[in-house]
Amino acid sequence: MKGFQLEGDVLCVADEYTWEVQGKELYRVLRGRVGRSVRSFVFPGRKRLHPDEHAVGSLTISAHSGVGMIVAVGSGTLNDICRFVSFVLGIPYVVVATAPSMDGYASSVSPLLVDGKKQTFPAHVPLGVFASRRVLQDAPSELIRAGVGDMIGKKTALTDWRLSHGRRGEYYCPEVASLMEQAVDAALDSLRSGDGTTAVDVTALMEGLVLSGLAMEYVGSSRPASGSEHHLVHYWEYRLLDAGVEPPFFHGSAVGVATLCIAHCYAFMNARLPDLVSDLGLVPPSPSEVHTLLVSSGLKIRPGRLGIDGNLLHDSIRHASELRPHRYTILQMAREMDLIDDMADYVVSHLGEK
Repeated sequence: MKGFQLEGDVLCVADEYTWEVQGKELYRVLRGRVGRSVRSFVFPGRKRLHPDEHAVGSLTISAHSGVGMIVAVGSGTLNDICRFVSFVLGIPYVVVATAPSMDGYASSVSPLLVDGKKQTFPAHVPLGVFASRRVLQDAPSELIRAGVGDMIGKKTALTDWRLSHGRRGEYYCPEVASLMEQAVDAALDSLRSGDGTTAVDVTALMEGLVLSGLAMEYVGSSRPASGSEHHLVHYWEYRLLDAGVEPPFFHGSAVGVATLCIAHCYAFMNARLPDLVSDLGLVPPSPSEVHTLLVSSGLKIRPGRLGIDGNLLHDSIRHASELRPHRYTILQMAREMDLIDDMADYVVSHLGEK
């Protein structure tokens, strides 16, 4: 940020939870150190904040006049809102993270809910991401687990990226892929049998999550960090919201479960077409490897524990690829080979409700 000139007020943005955790203290410190006006905006209520039209509009109204920088104090949803609003207003923003819960801290896009459906909008990366190890360690255990689930998902995302490179000639950067693999290993190596919260090295986890966002920025897409496992989760969220049901899970936690589903998809495809998988040089994570990571981190194993019944699970394997038809993954491969129905049956037989 050398040479950066700030014009206008600083606006600290939080929800009621993150305001108490770190926002109030940060606001006090900034007011004593920044030679200009510091304002605050706190989303009201203790219910889960949604990145929808109401939230975006509320912040835009508060920030549109005289604000030169937004400081987001929070994690996933709050960061998505602040990133988009600051981009639209043409002002910079920074993030003060309160939980190692997701990989979007350094992302240049914002997933928002429009008419109840998730859409991704262009935005910009923050000037900086700041975090206190103490605050991260004290974050709610379910948020830490969500971050772990998001990192587990990189294992199938990277496999899908290699698959698309081999089958479709899509751009693939081995240096970025290697960087992501190292970040995943560092974040997950600290896991040991236990409840999956105190056992996690939150510093390594947070660094891996931030690096995921940088990797996406390096290659100009979410390929290094998001694949078919994310498509399943987006489909689950879409179907639940469309039915008027609040998704009873954090995004990253669902990604962990979806990663196990996709590991089974690769196992199915490897059993049907072993030469094709080996010829492409793919080494997908085995279902047993992903299962062990989920158990060690205290995450759910079966989609049914997230409220995803067998019918919805089957539909998601068959139709989740339609949400991003141009993003080639194992799901598109199964569809083009007329194996998608058999693959869905296979996953449900292993992970459906019992």
